[in-house]
Amino acid sequence: FFDGKDINDKKNLHFKESIQSRISHVPHSVFLSNTTIKENIAFGEKSKNLNKKRIDMVAKISQISQKVNSMPDSFDSKVGEDGALLSTGQKQRIGIARALYDDFDILILDEATSSIDVRTESLILNAIKKTFGKESIIIIISHRKNSFRFCNKFVNFDKHKIVVS
Repeated sequence: FFDGKDINDKKNLHFKESIQSRISHVPHSVFLSNTTIKENIAFGEKSKNLNKKRIDMVAKISQISQKVNSMPDSFDSKVGEDGALLSTGQKQRIGIARALYDDFDILILDEATSSIDVRTESLILNAIKKTFGKESIIIIISHRKNSFRFCNKFVNFDKHKIVVS
């Protein structure tokens, strides 16, 4: 249900599509296609339509710019099959950049920084909050308590009970 409407009701199909288009999600395990870094950030867009300024901005926020710029082909570097040429943390940072590349109202980070060191995670979450925090809802799902210092509401699941604080 969203705003009291059953999004699975066939008469609400347009409403469901509208809601889904406003949500960006970063899963724990990010899929990367065997293309370039910039094409993985702007996933699904044709190469000629890529917004280079937006790619640069979200790469900086996700703390992947420095690594990418040190590569011989920079943002044109191939990532290998499912990101085989990158570390898990680098894949997660590209996944974060991908989620930030699209316009969204709701951002869901589902263990999205679990393979990233605490310092880098802090830089990423600070930048996301600063850039998108006033206009978007950001949901962080994490086992790291450090991640929650960026949140103003908490929902804990404890022995089949939901506790909101």
